[in-house]
Amino acid sequence: MSIRIGIYDFFAYLIPGVFYLLVAAFGLTMFGIVNIDLAQLTDISLFGFLVLLAAGFIVGLLFDLLAYKWFLLFRKRNSLARQEDFVIFQKRYPWLEIKFRPEDWSLMLQTIKIQIPDTTAELDEQNALHIMMRNISLGLFLLSLIFLLVFIIVYTHVGNLALAILASALSYLAIDRAAQRRRWFYTHIYELFLAHLLVQQKTLEGKVELKQAQPEVVVESEEMVE
Repeated sequence: MSIRIGIYDFFAYLIPGVFYLLVAAFGLTMFGIVNIDLAQLTDISLFGFLVLLAAGFIVGLLFDLLAYKWFLLFRKRNSLARQEDFVIFQKRYPWLEIKFRPEDWSLMLQTIKIQIPDTTAELDEQNALHIMMRNISLGLFLLSLIFLLVFIIVYTHVGNLALAILASALSYLAIDRAAQRRRWFYTHIYELFLAHLLVQQKTLEGKVELKQAQPEVVVESEEMVE
């Protein structure tokens, strides 16, 4: 299980990190600072490929803090998001009086990993995709700035402006996808923990109680978000 988590973490930073490097290389080439032939990447050696992967992972790891700050310009902090997601979670099960709190999410996650480890793959995937998408969003925003500066300084062609607008739109779309994956991550933690308590009847008492009989007609749960 630890290897699987490591793989998710690795790609969560690797893919955005390589993207950052490609954006930087593209920008430096467009402004004539360096002459990098991106087509040569198709002929890269195995050693060069491994170096690129290592550099991409490190860059992605370092830039993630900036990506999180960038994400917060459009979405709420994780602590507030957890509370909102918990409200959504409670509305799905109105016949249960749930006594654990969203602040207990880390403890719930560790309980899930210990008690039902086979179910944590999706959690790891959603968290990794959240990290990846917020970094891709930042990378696309930087790319849009490059196209805009090229349009203003280097070559005033409407195509560069159109590409800047397209990159900006894709950047915001990536922010939205990142927020969705975060919501799925937290709500899935709550649901898995609740299911574990319901199965383990001896630990159910004092944590989750029936407020009323389950209604005959259950309103369909709204689509999972973030």
